[in-house]
Order: sequence, then structure tokens, then C-alpha cells
Amino acid sequence: EDLASHATMYRVGRETIGSAPGVLYMQRSYGLHTMTNIVAHEPGKYGAVLLRAAEDPVEGLELAKARRLPKQSALLVGPGSLSRGVGTLLTDTLQPLGAETGVMLAPGVADTPIWASPRIGITRATEALWRLFDGSSQFVSRHRRGEIIGEPDLDRLIAQLPELHFR
Repeated sequence: EDLASHATMYRVGRETIGSAPGVLYMQRSYGLHTMTNIVAHEPGKYGAVLLRAAEDPVEGLELAKARRLPKQSALLVGPGSLSRGVGTLLTDTLQPLGAETGVMLAPGVADTPIWASPRIGITRATEALWRLFDGSSQFVSRHRRGEIIGEPDLDRLIAQLPELHFR
């Protein structure tokens, strides 16, 4: 059981994170920041990926700058800054990826090692290395500490993901 998961803690989180993959789950952090997640899981499971940063946006850069004024240095770095720059809102929950929400993903090439570290900003299940990132990227927000993992380690981490049980 992942005690830090919104699927465990909140009814709306559970319903959304258990819905069809490829839709957004929007959440509020500390009542301040809106954060964007993409629902992603195997059939019959629950899962979502928190979007923490964007590197080299294909389009919309000027609009993102306008939304992020006056702070330009960390334009799309950190989940709150990313959501504000992209323009996603709490009302975008359950909306599919695409032009209407401003969230579109393009396949990339993993030409750099994947790093893993404990998750940030949670008070439960803090020991799990489920924050995956490119440790060489300048767009990774704080807490760049971590360890490089290979595919076997990534498979091991995924296998350790808990089965979620609800009360």
C-alpha cells in the first residue's frame, strides 16, 4: 500500500487514477500549486505520473512566459511552475492528453542514464525511490541527489510498486 498515493488518500484521486490511462489527474499541493499528473497503468491497476518539468517545449513558449511572469528563470521547472506555464487547471481532471489541455507527449530517446531518488514533498512512504529523472538535465528541480539505475534496476523498482488496498 502506497500511503503517499492520492489513490490511497482521496476518493477523487482513487476514481481518477483508476480511470483509463491517458487522461489528466490534477491536484492541489498545500492549497497553493496546481500539479499535473498523467494517468498511466496496466489494466486493473492504479497509477499516475507527476509531471515535474518540461525541456525544450515544441510550441507555446511565449504563452508560458506570459503565464509565469515575473519569474522567468525556472520557467517550466517544478510541478507547480510547469502546470502554470502550460496552463493546466484543476478542471482539466479526466481530460485526455492533447491540444485542448496543452499537454502532449512526444516519444523521446533515452540517451542519458535514468536516476532514481526518494519522492519530494511527501510525509508518508518517503523511502521509496520512485522519483525518476535525468540527472544531467538543468530542468530537474531541486534534490538532484540520487543514483543511476539501469533497466534491470528500473524493472525491480516497478516490481516493488505496491498493490493499492482501499479502506
